[in-house]
Amino acid sequence: MAYSSTISRRRLAPRLIDNRIHNRIHNRIHNRIHNRIHNRIHNRTHNRIHTLFHQFVIYDRLGSEHFISEHFIERSQRVASHDNGGLCVSYTLRETPDKGWGIFAAAPIAGGTILWRHVLGHYAAYDERSFMKYIAKMSPSEVAYELEHVFGLPEFPDYLIRVFDDGVLMNHSSEPTVLMNNVYGAREMAYKSSPESAREVEESLLSDRFALIAARDVAMGEELTHDYNVGVEDPSYYDALCEQYNVSWSWLEETIE
Repeated sequence: MAYSSTISRRRLAPRLIDNRIHNRIHNRIHNRIHNRIHNRIHNRTHNRIHTLFHQFVIYDRLGSEHFISEHFIERSQRVASHDNGGLCVSYTLRETPDKGWGIFAAAPIAGGTILWRHVLGHYAAYDERSFMKYIAKMSPSEVAYELEHVFGLPEFPDYLIRVFDDGVLMNHSSEPTVLMNNVYGAREMAYKSSPESAREVEESLLSDRFALIAARDVAMGEELTHDYNVGVEDPSYYDALCEQYNVSWSWLEETIE
């Protein structure tokens, strides 16, 4: 019996080793698959929560008076990894008594300092055709919102520009703390003056000629504002769209002396 038992153990030993190897390999593969699936689910859930939270932050910043377009949220999500976008100074966002949200200096700023510049991915340029395509699937309220947040420049008379970072929250003032550099000493800065596409306009806008600078020394806590009547020039099709979607700038015209 002892002899038979010894033989049985010897016969079973390779099976035990095979089973241990099998189990070890199986467990490794199972753990890897489990971890991979877990990580995918976790990342998707995390990103979903992050996206929803970011949408809420954007909506909260811009105020409940406007219906935020899905296009704006999509763009904003795309640039969410860059907190300041084109803003080059420390700032805070605060609600103003009569203009919604505004941008305020978080530290003193010397006159002439560049406060904001175009950063690729944080803005877009549109000719008439591409802008019509951009707003084609929007509701009338969304289109009106977009029309209130685009602008043209005399250097690019056929194009509209849309900013997607916090710079879009800079309010109007007839006594601004901010000026566009193209009307304040940067007229000779090089840029492509005859662009053949919206992409070339976007590349041209990278020149500091189109940056915003401090019009004077700005104290900590002062709001950063600029004059919407200075340094801008909208294309003709913009006026027609404003009339079509009942967007009025009469309040702005009243500030012109």
